[in-house]
Amino acid sequence: MINGVSDALKLAGQLAPVSQSPRTSFNSQRQPHAIPVQVGQFRSDAFERWAKVTEAQHRISAAQLALEAQQKIVSQLKQMLSLLPGAMQRPEAQARLEQL
Repeated sequence: MINGVSDALKLAGQLAPVSQSPRTSFNSQRQPHAIPVQVGQFRSDAFERWAKVTEAQHRISAAQLALEAQQKIVSQLKQMLSLLPGAMQRPEAQARLEQL
């Protein structure tokens, strides 16, 4: 458990021993890759959020396209159904049905 500010600074690696000068300890304790790791993690998190949103948008677009195609098919089938009684009256249609 952390009892004081000095313990917290020791854990963080920011408190220099008495034998070293503050400037030396600061440079030696400094982590040059700490910021890129944080930026890299941020980029990774941002990419994951972007990927989830893009996947959701793709699913929505695919569902909209499927619905539109289904509506066109239903419309064409209704149109064909309305033409069917007149087509059945033609002699060519009766001949083709007899062949089947």
